[in-house]
Amino acid sequence: LTQNSHRLSGTPECSAAIDLVVQRLKAIGAETVIEQPFPTAQTRVAQCKLIVDASNQAIPLQPMRPNGIIPPVTPEQGVTGRILHLSVGSADDFAKVSPVDRIVVLDYNSGEGWIRAFRLGAKAVIFVENGTAAAANPHYVDANANLLRFFYNGPRSDLPTDGNVTLHSQVVWESAVGRNVFAFFPGTDPVFSQEKDELIILAAHIDSFGEVPRLTPGARAAANCAGLLHLAEHFQK
Repeated sequence: LTQNSHRLSGTPECSAAIDLVVQRLKAIGAETVIEQPFPTAQTRVAQCKLIVDASNQAIPLQPMRPNGIIPPVTPEQGVTGRILHLSVGSADDFAKVSPVDRIVVLDYNSGEGWIRAFRLGAKAVIFVENGTAAAANPHYVDANANLLRFFYNGPRSDLPTDGNVTLHSQVVWESAVGRNVFAFFPGTDPVFSQEKDELIILAAHIDSFGEVPRLTPGARAAANCAGLLHLAEHFQK
């Protein structure tokens, strides 16, 4: 269930996980397995990269989750600025160097430092890993604002320490189809005195989502799905 980097609803990665669940439910011996398609929308990343102007090197990035419904996108010509490396983007950091018109590199676990960078005039923020990703602080706002936020899935040392860089990001919403799965296991006495069928419903969600949507394998949700399959096998027996 976690072999792919994400299970975004309506994507091939999520569909592969659903196929696995369907096959397992049938193998366990569910009386009926029903698949319910439903329309949804999902982002597609056409491009997301950082160009080092001095060398023309292209460094792949991952877009952060949308603000509201607005993903981080640049004009066709991109967004250019001098790169600025900081740690957490504290008030003391910005008292020493201004982020105005800069593309700021911050630790992923930097609290509200990224918001401070934008408030003080940064063009964009790139997050880099600094240990286990913490969920204490969000990396998005609820407003529909195009704040350019990206994640680099590699060491900070790969990014240039000075000079101009240009961001290119095209992320578009597209129609997609998701699937719900229902499996029925008959009980030994499934009728109430009112002659109504009694149903006990156990459920778990299989799709994943997170701060970096395409780097969200959703281990906890996958464990819940695995637990649900284990319960299905138990009740079938």
